[in-house]
Amino acid sequence: MHYSSGILKQIGKIEYFIPNFLPSPDKNNYFTNESSVIFGNTMFELGKLSEIWFSYEKLQKYLMRSITIKEIIYSTTYNHVGNRMQIFLDLLSISDSDNMIIEYYQELSSLSLDAAISNNIKLQIIDHEILIKLHHKLTKKANNIISKKCNTYDEEFSKNVKNILDFNIFSNYRNQSLRVDKFIPPHPSYIIPLMDNLIKYINSSHEIPHLIIAIISQAQFEMIHPFINENTRTSFLIFLSILINKGVIPATLIPINYYMLKVRTGYCMHLDKIIKNADYKGWVQFILENIFEVASSTYKILKELILLYYELEQIIEKNDNFFKMRSTAKDIIDTLFFTPVININTLSVRIKKSYNATYNILEIFMKLGIIRQINNNKRNRIYVFQNYLELLKIL
Repeated sequence: MHYSSGILKQIGKIEYFIPNFLPSPDKNNYFTNESSVIFGNTMFELGKLSEIWFSYEKLQKYLMRSITIKEIIYSTTYNHVGNRMQIFLDLLSISDSDNMIIEYYQELSSLSLDAAISNNIKLQIIDHEILIKLHHKLTKKANNIISKKCNTYDEEFSKNVKNILDFNIFSNYRNQSLRVDKFIPPHPSYIIPLMDNLIKYINSSHEIPHLIIAIISQAQFEMIHPFINENTRTSFLIFLSILINKGVIPATLIPINYYMLKVRTGYCMHLDKIIKNADYKGWVQFILENIFEVASSTYKILKELILLYYELEQIIEKNDNFFKMRSTAKDIIDTLFFTPVININTLSVRIKKSYNATYNILEIFMKLGIIRQINNNKRNRIYVFQNYLELLKIL
């Protein structure tokens, strides 16, 4: 079989696909007339995300938190796991899970690694160490969460899953062959030179736009498939890291799991077209269309969350029910924007107020429809930040 974007190499009894080095021969021909228009529209939407980020510096931690929470929910959807709201509550019910899960998804979405991106700090260079550390921490953190979650279910199932997870934690590129459907990616001996080339391509100066560099790099990484597991999720992180490193966006304002859900249907089909026919134009247009949709959707949600925040501030300022406790009420709103599902004990500790003072404000919030109680307990009552979760499409 002939492949336009690489060669088949026989090693032993197996034929491996070895992708061509980047840049591809048609490096200046990634666009159709239609995708050129989509590219312009996508850059405009990404620019709007950057503008909203810099315009509301006071709310940046809440905006990032909303993307993080959305990541939690869409990760469960991406992996075909149950009802979104129920899973959200289940995850929060695990001891210390809030910090653990948020830490994982913050790393997943913002690449908060020692050598990688933290908020607005840009990478100086993307290298092997960063990619391996990123993959390792991503799988390790995910495995910790899943393992802890498994403890609450069937013991035998938990044991089996943990065995799989332990097997899948690697701290380097794969040293064994693997098959992905009908596709056999490069033999391990080819991974280092191919990754050397990809890293050089990512860090070099190019005449083509940075967004296109990120899109092509994602496809090349998938064809190399350098790890045993989590290659696709890692490729999305590389995609985001390039956008931030090159200044296309200032922070991780594209929810990765939501993006993965958007592209899932056609992702493998378009990758297959690159492998067989070097159809980079189709791949570029496919990714651009989905980035445009995700950026547009995220912008609308963040804009609505900002409006909600300031509306609630005005309600607290003008409503006489909050007389003498406006400051505490605002502290509770700030906490709810960070943790939209919470009980009174946790909330009172976080705002450093008594149980009764916290309860009195929550009762007013209940009457105003800002929050609602989701269990019937007289003790350990759990409240959800109604409008917030509706905006994130969790309720």
